[in-house]
Amino acid sequence: MIVNLVPEFLAVLAASPQTRTDAYHEYLERHRAVARAETFRVRNMRVQVATLEDLVLLKLEAAEEPQRRPSKRLSDLRDVLALLEEHLELDARIPDARRRVAQASLVATRTRKRRS
Repeated sequence: MIVNLVPEFLAVLAASPQTRTDAYHEYLERHRAVARAETFRVRNMRVQVATLEDLVLLKLEAAEEPQRRPSKRLSDLRDVLALLEEHLELDARIPDARRRVAQASLVATRTRKRRS
């Protein structure tokens, strides 16, 4: 998937001088995974892939999204736990990841029970 960030960036530039700095920092935060993606060669094509750290953070953000289906949130949390178990260095780079998993798990299972 090709990500076109130009229209959103142009909107940041069009913001008033008072809000432009905040808008720019929010833009950077929303698209940090794209900016930090690692490039790999696959069959003579360059492919950009999110770093492990960004993948964990994106999965956590998805799992914490209240509108997301509980089953999808639990799936994201399982993915995060699998990544943390396989790549122990992530615990040091994302110190609150396991706490966020535990908290999001409680919310997702409560929501799932209420819908049943």
